[in-house]
Amino acid sequence: SSDPASDAITSNGGVSETAPLSDGEISALFSAYDLRRLESYAKNLVDYHVIVDLLPAVATAHFTGRLGSRLTLSLAQSAILMSLGLQRCTLDELERALQLPANQILALFNKLMRKLARIVREAREAQLFAAERQREAERTTKHDPAAQHEESGVMRALDKSLD
Repeated sequence: SSDPASDAITSNGGVSETAPLSDGEISALFSAYDLRRLESYAKNLVDYHVIVDLLPAVATAHFTGRLGSRLTLSLAQSAILMSLGLQRCTLDELERALQLPANQILALFNKLMRKLARIVREAREAQLFAAERQREAERTTKHDPAAQHEESGVMRALDKSLD
């Protein structure tokens, strides 16, 4: 019998095959406050302790394949995410288990969180762009009578004769 944690990390880069999260679901994973904290950490403005509570959700989403192929991690980053997010290990425990210095673990962790922050930012931007495009299409249809009739499929008879 093998270790499920090792299997999850080594098989398919740590990602199982399920439907990836939509951009809306990624946004639903994090509150606006969570997103600000994630961005702050990605910009090295706050310590990792500020975002450690987000790790179980991030790790679960990643290791169940819900982030799809958008979050690609090295084996070391996968081990760090699994240990901190799913096994709730401390940095000291992780340092002993991986036999890596804490600063190297934190550097790898920071890199993976920057990747995640970029993915979330791009998803939110795509949502905003799609919503703006939808509003623009609605405005165009609303102000263009020809487009309104094309949209509704209804043609109206002229009030006056052209003769």
